[in-house]
Amino acid sequence: MTLPDLNAYRIKTAQSHNYALLAYGTWRHIRTDTASDSQGRVSTDDAHGDVSVAAQEKCVTTTYAAPSAGNTVTLSHPDQVTSVSGPCGTAASASTLLADKKIYYDGDGIVTNLGTFGQLDQNSSTAIGQVSAVRTATDYTGSTENWQTNSAMKYDGAGRITDSVEATGQSTHTAFSPPWSLLGGNTNPTSITTTNCQSWKVTSTLDARRGLPTENVDANNRKTDITYHPLGRRTAVWLPGRDKAEEDPDPAAPPTTVEGACWTKIEQGRHLLLDVDLPPRASRPSPRLARASPTRYRSVPSGTAARKPVGTDPEIDASGGR
Repeated sequence: MTLPDLNAYRIKTAQSHNYALLAYGTWRHIRTDTASDSQGRVSTDDAHGDVSVAAQEKCVTTTYAAPSAGNTVTLSHPDQVTSVSGPCGTAASASTLLADKKIYYDGDGIVTNLGTFGQLDQNSSTAIGQVSAVRTATDYTGSTENWQTNSAMKYDGAGRITDSVEATGQSTHTAFSPPWSLLGGNTNPTSITTTNCQSWKVTSTLDARRGLPTENVDANNRKTDITYHPLGRRTAVWLPGRDKAEEDPDPAAPPTTVEGACWTKIEQGRHLLLDVDLPPRASRPSPRLARASPTRYRSVPSGTAARKPVGTDPEIDASGGR
């Protein structure tokens, strides 16, 4: 048996209304009209603001980049967002333009060569749909809109930013080790080196399993060492000037957890003993069930009796005795 053709539908917001009661007893009515294009993407937002004040109305218009030839469903990448004062349909001009932004995709990350505006998957791209440049309108010369490139970015095959350029043309390069390979066999990076426009380098050595930094070296070659609990919590920090091999961790940078610590928790009249990962390990009723305390935590060393938890009756210890 052949099934009939099926149709898929989506719910789209066409209009929204909000009401706010003012101090003198009247209501403020705020309204927004939303229109979508044939693909169901939001194309205009007409924000009326207070409907009784026509001057508050503004419209935001969004257009979208053409999809990639190899992936025709890449439809959700906006390429220009324009905001004007007045209702939708108002032409952008020096007197009406509030903001205007152009977004470029899959270019080569060079300010002087942004690529084709409104197009995805260009020849030099390494990943489809990555923002490679952003430009904003600055002012008008007569009827001509003037633009400034705020940033440009380049990516590796994993979608990580490797090069970026700011509005003044100053560049930053980020090197991941091991680098991404088109041949496969890629792993998480074990180090990241960032070099700015002054050739100053900052390097982080990472735990490949969690991506947590175990060693940071700043532009002055000052090193910070960090260790972690097997669950990923920081246990100790050696700030610059302290030798990890010969000195104790820096007391000014306390750990986020205490190795092997246990915690007590008072909840709904019961005393709970929890391990470092905070699942309950043991519990016993409190002799004063009617006096349930707020939930609070307190760290105590392993193997030490937890007495007088925070927020409980001082006469009752963690074991429920007096």
